[in-house]
Amino acid sequence: MNMLTEAQIQYIRERVRQEGINRTDLEHDILDHLCCLIEAEMEGGGNFEDAFEKVFEDFAPTGGLKRIQVEVNYISLKKTIIMKKFAVIAESLVMILFFVTTLLQGIRLLNQYAWPFIAELAFVNQYAMCLFILPRYWLHHYRMAVRESGESMSLAITRFAFIIGFLCTESFVNAVFFKMMHMPGGDQLFIITAILGMIYVPFYCVRKYRVAV
Repeated sequence: MNMLTEAQIQYIRERVRQEGINRTDLEHDILDHLCCLIEAEMEGGGNFEDAFEKVFEDFAPTGGLKRIQVEVNYISLKKTIIMKKFAVIAESLVMILFFVTTLLQGIRLLNQYAWPFIAELAFVNQYAMCLFILPRYWLHHYRMAVRESGESMSLAITRFAFIIGFLCTESFVNAVFFKMMHMPGGDQLFIITAILGMIYVPFYCVRKYRVAV
């Protein structure tokens, strides 16, 4: 089988880029596909130039590669939108479950009534909140803060502050959970929450002030 040289592969890559392909993943896929087709075309004894022109014209007539990228981008966008919708629905369900569980726990503490499976439900909800909802929430707001702050605040400071804020909310949610479930460590977590909050709140106020002015 005729194998393409590095120079020939580079030539194909440049032609692909000239067609307006700027997605690296798509460029690699198209390049690999074109190389395979050209090598197969050269099996009959043809030279590289003729094989390339024939394959390129058949595979992507004028503007064809650009249309491929547009279609791929559209499909990727649809997938992203679907994933975001799914994430929002899942987060909403977890939040509703969190407040329902909290309400049932409050009623249990007031009336000394043991709801069936309330402990198991509370633990599942707690894991979902700490491992899914809060990390996603803070990551989203961190990205927004980076775009808003620009050069006014260093990226390292912003990252540090948001890590502190994330740990603060994790500590607070777990502190409340530990107290409601009569588990040890709730008081210590409240103290940690207060310390982390005193570190994060000044940063939050300064960032909001700079964005406002």
